[in-house]
Amino acid sequence: MAGDEGAEDPGYDRFLDQRRHLEEQRRKSNYEFDRQVLLLSAGALALSITFLHDIAPCPKAWTVWFLGIGWAGLETAIITTMLSFRGSSEAFLQRIREDDESYRTGKPPIVNEVAARRTRMLTRIAAVGFGVGLSCLALF
Repeated sequence: MAGDEGAEDPGYDRFLDQRRHLEEQRRKSNYEFDRQVLLLSAGALALSITFLHDIAPCPKAWTVWFLGIGWAGLETAIITTMLSFRGSSEAFLQRIREDDESYRTGKPPIVNEVAARRTRMLTRIAAVGFGVGLSCLALF
């Protein structure tokens, strides 16, 4: 088996170490991206509410549409980012269960990518919501 041969190959060990490092960096990067979208969306929402209350309490009627769409975009970003955090946790838990089962049975894991795909989709929706929200607030 190829996995058994690689177990005694120092090059293979370096490959695995590099792979683990890259995976960890990818996870950290994804987490940081989600965190930034969440923080910036919440901050932009709070700032726009303050702006509306203190600086522009009587906006022109046609600009209110931009404000509403902007808020909806930011709220979408906040909600989907929170769901993404939860989905990511579920994806890791699912993978741990698959690996545990594989170890117990000695069979290769049957990897279910549904939770991971859902998390990626939520992250993309959050990014779009943030972009739309910020753009509309800038137009307001």
